[in-house]
Amino acid sequence: MEVLAGPGADRGAGALGGAIRFETVDAQDLLSPDQQSGAMIRAGYYTADRSDHGAATAYTRLGSHSGLMAHIKGVNREDYETGGGDRVHGSAGRDRHYFIKFSLLENEGHSLRLSAERSRNSGLYRWGAGDTAYNPDAPLEYQVNDRDAYVVNYRYHAPYTPLINLSLNFFNNENALNNQTRNNETTSTGKGFELRNNAVIDWISSTHNLVTGIDYYTEDGKIYNNGERQGHRNNLNNLGLFIQDHVYIGRLTLSGGARFDRYETDYGRIAISGNEISPNAGIEVNIGKGWSTFANYGEAVRSTGVIPIGWLASAVDTPTFNAQAGKRSFGRSFRPESSQQKEAGFRYQARGLIHDADRFDASLTYFHNDIDNLIVQIGGSRGQPVTGFYNDDRVTSKGWEARTSWQSGRYQTTLSYLHAKTVDQNGDRITTIRRVGSNTGDRLVWDHVWRIDKNMTMGYTLVAQAGLEDGEIDRSGHTLHHVQAQWQPVSIPALSLSLAVRNLFDRSYSEQTTIGDDGATLEPGRDIRMMARYQF
Repeated sequence: MEVLAGPGADRGAGALGGAIRFETVDAQDLLSPDQQSGAMIRAGYYTADRSDHGAATAYTRLGSHSGLMAHIKGVNREDYETGGGDRVHGSAGRDRHYFIKFSLLENEGHSLRLSAERSRNSGLYRWGAGDTAYNPDAPLEYQVNDRDAYVVNYRYHAPYTPLINLSLNFFNNENALNNQTRNNETTSTGKGFELRNNAVIDWISSTHNLVTGIDYYTEDGKIYNNGERQGHRNNLNNLGLFIQDHVYIGRLTLSGGARFDRYETDYGRIAISGNEISPNAGIEVNIGKGWSTFANYGEAVRSTGVIPIGWLASAVDTPTFNAQAGKRSFGRSFRPESSQQKEAGFRYQARGLIHDADRFDASLTYFHNDIDNLIVQIGGSRGQPVTGFYNDDRVTSKGWEARTSWQSGRYQTTLSYLHAKTVDQNGDRITTIRRVGSNTGDRLVWDHVWRIDKNMTMGYTLVAQAGLEDGEIDRSGHTLHHVQAQWQPVSIPALSLSLAVRNLFDRSYSEQTTIGDDGATLEPGRDIRMMARYQF
């Protein structure tokens, strides 16, 4: 079923349909064996933001093993309308995306992929307080966000041995946020590589899937005001070495590994550097009769936190470190962020649960994730310089999720239930921490897909979000209904028509992760999304 940002999709995702994932699909994947070239065009309209959508894709073979694909898409949207009939100030804009990819596949075990893409978003948006409570009268400033990405990927799978399965990936990402109203610009350039090998080793009565590798990432950030660079160049870099082994022994699966990181990050004119080792381990046991149980543990480290590189670049020359009174880190050495992830649970699979042709899957997972030494900046808002950094107290996200799926013939249904909370070091729920986490009530999602025949598919999704009231947190719950259908006319097999209606009953609501409590930005009301696709 083609994804039309319909049931189960987030707003703004898959705006042009998800039938093609351009970062992984090659031209050969879109062509029949005897077809040398082809093209696809799409056009659509969404009612909530009165947006026009268009896309075109062309692909061709350049030989028995190579192909070329080019893609362009665009969206023009107005301020979207909420369930209450109001227009959300500052949500209009334009999106443009361009992509080209060359692929040389499976030539005596060798594969090569080269790709380049450019994405641009532009519009009148809030500046300096865009993630605070919604303000319908806030001034808007014209901003343009550009992203350019270039990727070279080489793979080699040795034909006569399972010990060599190499992947080498080089990438370069360039980002620029230009506030044309204020004539200032923040830029960042990130580049790096990853080299890994996946070896399969049979030893005695076990099979090992051994992954080893090295990666490197560096990023530079700069700020310009009226064409002149402000502050100083900000740089971060990280070198990683990793090893991971999955061992299969009968009904037992074991995994274990570790990652070594060497990092250095500029904070003003002061560079913080260090080394960290992050281990992980896991186990899964097939109990029998369709049941299995599992447990996993992993650690990770990050030297920059989630502070935008523009704010890092605006830091004063000698910022303070861990000088925030009342924090456990006060007066201690500045540390990188670290996390510990723990999960455990059960899985169940069965065939013929109700009748011989059906399939049933279920899982119950408990998770507990700690973030230590969360890196927070002092200052930085509304164009002010960053004067210091400190390690915040521990934040913990924990809870459980239950999922079930049942498929029979042309019908499939999936039901999931999530209970989670994010707490501070005292066990109290936190309010929203920007770019880190938030608290929500329990969430149930029930999804249905019914393939009526080979030309017609229909879907329905129920989303039930419970309210949450705890201390300073008071967020209303909501229930949403989404429907979707896709049809390929028998008389025109190259044509595909899609229709999705999100928020079918025009509910007025805001997501509980949105900053602002009662003043949070409202989400779109009923949104009828129509899309037509024609493949040549």
